[in-house]
Amino acid sequence: MSVRRDKRTDTASGAVRNYWVVDVDLELPNGQRKRVRRVSPVQSRRGAEAYERELRSSLVTGAWRKGEVRVPTVAEFVGEYLQNHAEPHNKPSSLSAKKAILRNHILPFFGAKRLDQISRRDVAAFAARQLRPGARLRDANK
Repeated sequence: MSVRRDKRTDTASGAVRNYWVVDVDLELPNGQRKRVRRVSPVQSRRGAEAYERELRSSLVTGAWRKGEVRVPTVAEFVGEYLQNHAEPHNKPSSLSAKKAILRNHILPFFGAKRLDQISRRDVAAFAARQLRPGARLRDANK
């Protein structure tokens, strides 16, 4: 495992902080070596170990590039959400209600946006449009 605690000093205040750091040194199938060092997004040992596994798998599959991560759109993610979460964890009536909400409200408004592009402002605009009397969401992006 290449997960460790690292101390860093803030130059302005002089305060010392501890961070969980992931250091991956991997030889790829084509013989190329990759070394990636990152601060874990989850500051716990288990979180750092999970991040290390995720980082290693993305390096092997080639999904990891500096600054380039493929984030799906809402329309692309809906199928995964329904299959992995909604179908196994909901009764049939709840599942059909979620499908109707996605089809009639969420997808017309957010469908073309990538998941990382949805901001609080977008959610507030969606909520305001939902609360407006007689508003049709299918016309939201026109």
